[in-house]
This record gives sequence, structure tokens and C-alpha cells, in this order.
Amino acid sequence: MVNKVYHDMRARHIQPTLVTYATIMLAYAFIPDPEACSRILNELKAGGVELNAVIYTITMRAWAKAGRWENVKKTYEMMKENNIQPNKSTMEVLRWSRENGF
Repeated sequence: MVNKVYHDMRARHIQPTLVTYATIMLAYAFIPDPEACSRILNELKAGGVELNAVIYTITMRAWAKAGRWENVKKTYEMMKENNIQPNKSTMEVLRWSRENGF
């Protein structure tokens, strides 16, 4: 369903806001489909959208939920490379990841 909504918006040339993207990414993270979250993050980045800690943290959460700890770390490193400051939720995902195999 998430995929259908996302592709329908793109087909109709509806320009989502960062909040819309974050909501779609949260749905993917819940499934979890971390690859979809990463695709959206990379699309936004390539499109010159100014990203924030929320977008990176959602992606990290999706990787963590899928048990892909190395990808949590890679996403966090990308976040730091792009000079995005982690927020409380970011630190909670990192702590949870370390406790579970990071």
C-alpha cells in the first residue's frame, strides 16, 4: 500500500513536502523495508533537498528493525558527513542498535 501511494504521487507529479516523505518513510520503516527508506533518502539528497536528522533517523530505525546493524552505522556516518546533528531519537536508535548487535 505504501508503495502504491508513493508511486501514485510521483505519477501525478505531486510534489511532496519533507513531512510527506518522512511519513512515507515511517511506513516503510514499520514494515520494515529499509531499502525503500534508503532509496527515498538518496532521491531527496540527489534532488538537492535539505535533509534533517528526522529523515536519517527514520532510515536508521528501518535498518535497525531489519537487524542490519552495519547499515545503521553507515547511515549515521552519512548523516555526520553531511553535517546533520543527531537528535535525541537518533541517539536512541544508536543505543538500541548497540544493545542488539551493532
